[in-house]
Amino acid sequence: DHPRVKEGASFFSCGSPLPRVLWLALFTDFPLEGALLFVCVYHFKKKEVFEMKHKQSILSRALLLLLCLLAVCTLVACADIERRGAWETAVYDKDTDLGEGSKTITVKVIAEEQSLTFTLHTDKENLEDALLEHQLVAGDMGQFGLYIKSVNGIVADYDADGSYWAITKNGEDTLSAKDTLIADGECYELTKTVFSW
Repeated sequence: DHPRVKEGASFFSCGSPLPRVLWLALFTDFPLEGALLFVCVYHFKKKEVFEMKHKQSILSRALLLLLCLLAVCTLVACADIERRGAWETAVYDKDTDLGEGSKTITVKVIAEEQSLTFTLHTDKENLEDALLEHQLVAGDMGQFGLYIKSVNGIVADYDADGSYWAITKNGEDTLSAKDTLIADGECYELTKTVFSW
């Protein structure tokens, strides 16, 4: 209850015990060694708390960055293809389910090492009509049916670069799309192919 201690305590009421201990050591009989020991321990403890908070801050920032990268990857993963090369003009960029009908067929569109799968529901009898019904193909109509020049907006121009759309069923060559009768559960491929001599 020393008057100077009370005066110092009221003067150094900042919440930190450090000024009080220094006041006690300088103006009372409190041992100086004890005050210095307290100051050292307090200083290192405070530094340790600061470093822990700093590490938590770095960890929080790293976690936030990781979450942002994950969000970007998730958005990119929603697209099944990269829009580059021939795929820049593609109408669909992910696997798609189209139409209604009693038959369900799958059509895989393959170009430049990328592919998409379309699940078509239709009542049409042949492949050509099913593809036209869902506006997946475009081209020139001739005596043998549609000469396919574009699939899903991707153009194959034989006159320009020797490319054309090859039609296969489970990897086996088929007749023209008009002459290919379809049945429920069948799988077809439309592959952009470059003719080579």
